[in-house]
Amino acid sequence: MTGNLDNKPYRTVRRGGSFSYDLYPDGNTDLSLCIGYWGAENNQNRALEILIEDMPFITEREFPNNGQAEIVRKEYQIPVGFYQGKEKIRITFRAAEGAQAPRIFDIRFLK
Repeated sequence: MTGNLDNKPYRTVRRGGSFSYDLYPDGNTDLSLCIGYWGAENNQNRALEILIEDMPFITEREFPNNGQAEIVRKEYQIPVGFYQGKEKIRITFRAAEGAQAPRIFDIRFLK
């Protein structure tokens, strides 16, 4: 599902749904995944499973919430085993069991 808040596009998924992006590590090591969440998200019954190359990476239930209508970013350190020697990495987002995923505004690698 896609939408727009304050002229900023986002994606989200409901129970059972998922979406993926391909990111490129460009030979870098010590990568973090940076995700932009909505700062005024209603976190009730929100949970997100993040998979890297179809392997479980993290189930997130605590999203940054500053109460402001703005994008707030959170970083996740990625163990090198998820991306070492790969040119492209598929990151998949899906709603955790019995929950809806939060709105995701942007994703990127930080080096």
